[in-house]
Amino acid sequence: MNDKEFDKLIKSKLQEEKQIPKNINQLFSEFGMEVKMKEKNSKKYNYFKMAPIAASLMIVTFFGGCTFAHVNGRETIISPLLRQMGINSKYEENKTEFNEETKKEGVNIKILDGAIDDTSLIIGYEIQIDNNDYDNWIEIEGEYKINNITVKPINHSIDKLSDTSYIYYQVFDASEIKIENKENVKINATIRSIKEYKESETLDSVEAIYGKEHNNIWSFEENIVVNNIEKSKIYEFEDSSNKKTIENVYLSVTEYMTGSYTNILKIKTDKSNYEGDDFKKYYKVLDENNKEICMCLEEDRQYDERVYTDRLILGNVNENSKIKVEVYLKMSNDKSFKKVSTILVDLSKKIEKKEIVTNLKEYISKEYRLKYKDTWILTEKLDTTKVGPNSRYLGALNLEIPSTTNSNYTSSLYVKIEDTNKELDEYVDNRIKQNKNENIENKSINTANFKNLTGYEIVSETTDGEEIYTYVDFVTKANRKIYNITFFGSEKEYNNIKSDIKDFIGNFEIINK
Repeated sequence: MNDKEFDKLIKSKLQEEKQIPKNINQLFSEFGMEVKMKEKNSKKYNYFKMAPIAASLMIVTFFGGCTFAHVNGRETIISPLLRQMGINSKYEENKTEFNEETKKEGVNIKILDGAIDDTSLIIGYEIQIDNNDYDNWIEIEGEYKINNITVKPINHSIDKLSDTSYIYYQVFDASEIKIENKENVKINATIRSIKEYKESETLDSVEAIYGKEHNNIWSFEENIVVNNIEKSKIYEFEDSSNKKTIENVYLSVTEYMTGSYTNILKIKTDKSNYEGDDFKKYYKVLDENNKEICMCLEEDRQYDERVYTDRLILGNVNENSKIKVEVYLKMSNDKSFKKVSTILVDLSKKIEKKEIVTNLKEYISKEYRLKYKDTWILTEKLDTTKVGPNSRYLGALNLEIPSTTNSNYTSSLYVKIEDTNKELDEYVDNRIKQNKNENIENKSINTANFKNLTGYEIVSETTDGEEIYTYVDFVTKANRKIYNITFFGSEKEYNNIKSDIKDFIGNFEIINK
């Protein structure tokens, strides 16, 4: 079937059900692109793998719930792509347009637009590759920041404009970052790699076959204008019982977040007692009429985490819908995925999550007194069952702080006293040298104000290749002793609770100084 025959077939199919506006009708006569109809999975299942006009038409033909792209008003050529990804029309109404571009070694990247609310950050790109394999699709890898805090995309979607150019959208979980000033949100995108890949030839696989890789540095820095948007809400479920998938692996729906542009469903995997082979999984979400809402892989993780949470972009669903989450799993030695369970989610039974009201507790030792939040867990002395025998925290007072992000890991505060003849400045210099020896990057040194003394605040960072971690040492000297209070946690955790840490230090009082 040639292009014209294909064009005619699709056009006649649409005319049976839709009234095509004249301006769209004209586009059919100009449609000369080669379109390859493939109903196969890709690495991220909610991609469109077609030229723009064809993509719009296929949505109507096969998905039914979307309309084709109009050449007027708020409906644009990318509207169906965004909707299928779970992004509603408010994005196009409120987005900030950038249109900044940079070209290196035959690859031109233009950052098109972006928008942010309490739930999500969305960024769009147009990518032109001069010498690509026009049968291939692409994914990009890079580093991204919101107000200088590192974030990773939780989903992305792609469409073709031509054989050599693509539209590419990323969604980030903005709820992980506490943003103080919503009127000035800065985003940085540094793209380092563009990978070309082909779709798998296996219908029930979501694997990709990689080809060329384009490596360079394409950097962008933009400010997003935050318009009047809806206040995001977080919901929980009373009945969040675990659903067994395979032996000793349990899944449960934990939260449902609603935002101005999209919604996020959180699914927790607990394999604490699992001792089997590695596996991969993806999710398919269906509405009450068994119509597919979305499909996506579990999130990429560098380590074999025993408990973790995946975030699924749902888009608009009815407030009281009963949706189904089908779980597909593939063991490391399997060739294809198999459905292992179905989780039923009744949105009518969601309960708005209440903000936890905290009170302060007081702890008094022979050396100092401090106040801490009653949600923090205090352990008087950290021993070798918690840390190694050479840890700088051994014997310290330990305060575990509940996680404020999607991670199941917590941040901590450690209070340690060291007998030393060293002056405070000398102690600080030694700590900075120790950080360098341990490949910890020193970021800043400032004055710290305790309740009845002053000292220093030393901020430093390290990374495991996936996450950035922050150390903050607050040090002072009294009674011929060094008092060292150290925060340790992810960069995001520190961003979210640094005002609490400042209050903690401001209430820290040394006795009989």
